[in-house]
Order: sequence, then structure tokens, then C-alpha cells
Amino acid sequence: MEEVLQVIESAKAKEKANHLSKKYQFFSTEEIIEELKLHDWTLVKQGEVKIRKTGKNYQSRIGKQRHILIFENPEFQIENEGKINLCVRNSHDGGGCLEVFFGFMRIVCANQIFSKSLGDGTSIKLRHSQNYKEEFKNLISTIIPLIEKYKEQLISLKTKILPDELIFHFANEAIKSRFGNMSTVQSCLDVNKILISKRLEDNGKSAWVVFNRVQEYLVQGGLTYETTNKKGKTVERTTRKLKSINSLIAFNDYLYQLILSL
Repeated sequence: MEEVLQVIESAKAKEKANHLSKKYQFFSTEEIIEELKLHDWTLVKQGEVKIRKTGKNYQSRIGKQRHILIFENPEFQIENEGKINLCVRNSHDGGGCLEVFFGFMRIVCANQIFSKSLGDGTSIKLRHSQNYKEEFKNLISTIIPLIEKYKEQLISLKTKILPDELIFHFANEAIKSRFGNMSTVQSCLDVNKILISKRLEDNGKSAWVVFNRVQEYLVQGGLTYETTNKKGKTVERTTRKLKSINSLIAFNDYLYQLILSL
């Protein structure tokens, strides 16, 4: 465990940030990892938010900021597609509650999908104001049926064929969500570019392949588009990779809820 966690100091924190009130309960991420190991969940990936040096309570938050841990269990896979993930997001600086949600890592392209809800408002959150140890242990037993439901949803997307109008609707809404505050990108980016398949496995019109094509392009970046600069000259721009953990989770969850609703 030490070797896996040494990269992320926030997951090793022994106490909460000192600027927080006495009411704020410290939830040990290390203890959560140990609890999940007892149920055959292995930590495979991790990340943490960056703290701005000019931000409020910077010194107090160092090594205690919001982080995400991604786990795998050999029991939960989709044959020839990938592995279902259990994701835990926690913080020790007041950055957010303890959250448990689901993810999926595709084999063919290493696309990481995050789903905070299963389309019915289901979400698992524990506020830093309660006894989390017993609550978290109880959660483990309720998670298995939800994982099965999540697996069923992912498989159902593979058999759900979308008409062209819904495919373009999904792609356009995805662009709006990804570049909401960047109207130039929205107006200049050709929607057809994010619907082109990069591999044979993603050909077709099923909700599953459409979701993955759009998600990969908009998350990984590298899309080119033409726009006009301040001098009135036409220039070529390239979209950037989505790197922020919080933004990546939020965008993925939005896409997942959207594709389920079609």
C-alpha cells in the first residue's frame, strides 16, 4: 500500500487541515483503502486536485486536498470491453464530502468513464459530520447490487441503436457541456469530427460506441478548428486535454446521464 500511495500525500493524511472547525470529522483514506482490500478491491489509479499558492488556507491544505482513488475487483468485468471501477473521492481540507461512485476502464482505448449516478438519482455520499467508519462498512454491502445495475446499464447501451438525429443531438450537447464558457470553440468545432471512429470496435450507431467516440475526442483533446483572431486573420486552434479531476468526473457523469436519457 505504501508504494502505491507515496505519490499522493493527501491520501496518507493523518488529520484534517488545521483551519477546519471541531465539527468537521476526519475520514481516513488509508482506512478506507484497507476496508476495501478486505473485499478484494485493489487500488489501481489515483489523482488529486492542485492547490493554488494564492488560494485561501494554502499552507493548511497542502497534503490534505481533494483526491480520487480508483479500485478494481476481478469479479466485476465486461468480457472483451473492460473493468468496472469503484471510485472513492475524499478530502481533508473541506473540499467536499466522501463520495463513492462507479467507473469503467475500456481495454481498447483506455477511456475512463465516471458515473456519479445511475440515472435514478442514486449517489453515495457521507458528510464529514458523522461517524463514517460504520457507515462506510454498511455501504460496502449495498454497493454490490448497484454495481450489478451499473453493469447491466453499460451492456444495454451496446444494444441500444440511436437514430442519426439523436446521435447529433448527443454530440452537440456534449460540445456545449465541454466548452460551455468558450463560445468560439462551440461555434467553430465541426460536430462531425467527434463522431468519426478511431478503431473498428467503435464503428456503428449503438449508444455505447457513440458515447465512447464523443467522450474520447472531447476528453483527450487534439481537435482542430479554424477561428478568426483579433487582427481578422483565420488561424487554426487545437482543443486541450481535460486534465482537472473534478471537471473530468463532472463531464463524464453528464455524458453518461445524457446517453441514458436518449
